[in-house]
Amino acid sequence: MILLIDPQFGDRSCDAVAGHMDDVQVWPASTLHREIGIMQANQVLASLKSTSKHYDTAIGAGGTGFGAGPAAGLVRSGQAKRAILVDPAIALTHDVELTKIDSETSYADYQQSIEKMAPFLPELDKGTYFPSGVYRIFAEELTPDPDLQGRLATIWQQAEEKRQPYDQTIPLQPDPESSEELNWLHAWMDSGLDVTVWLSANRARLADPLRERAPGRPLVIQPWDSLIWLSDPVRLAHALTTALS
Repeated sequence: MILLIDPQFGDRSCDAVAGHMDDVQVWPASTLHREIGIMQANQVLASLKSTSKHYDTAIGAGGTGFGAGPAAGLVRSGQAKRAILVDPAIALTHDVELTKIDSETSYADYQQSIEKMAPFLPELDKGTYFPSGVYRIFAEELTPDPDLQGRLATIWQQAEEKRQPYDQTIPLQPDPESSEELNWLHAWMDSGLDVTVWLSANRARLADPLRERAPGRPLVIQPWDSLIWLSDPVRLAHALTTALS
């Protein structure tokens, strides 16, 4: 059994990929009333561990990469034999250098994004909802394609509205033990674990710094953009199937 995990968007990002694979399950998106990806990932991993189910492969894919944490966590707990982490979220690593490099992969101009966000700040400061206009701004950071921006913004909004209103009493970070369980970088660096990282072409600049941290560990640079799950899910499904065969 293969498990596809995206704590942010769940079936909204994974179903189109799963539909072209065999023996695959898609785990639902997080229901946590918090907009923080690492906290959404933490809830999903806790839910997965509570089931005690076992999988041949856990794949973190879709969204902005927060499925990498639960996927790697399942390998660490022995509930998955292997993991493939597709464009894993650098925020889960708490690595300052990698975070800086990753920020440079954004398609949007930082100052322009701040200016576009300004009209929404009064509503954002309330901390309970995202105004509908901000999802397009988020999407612009991930792709220059207007069509993909619109589709991504819609998926993002649909997913987040299920978790609203947000509860600001929920912490911004998990406890240290849970944070370590979600740290896919440490799992990937462990030669005793079968964990592979896939980086899309637009995030290839992360490859060398990652290899410096763990020479010889499996890392593949793919020839597509990191929104492959949205732009061409069939291609991603076929690549995953080939890798697992």
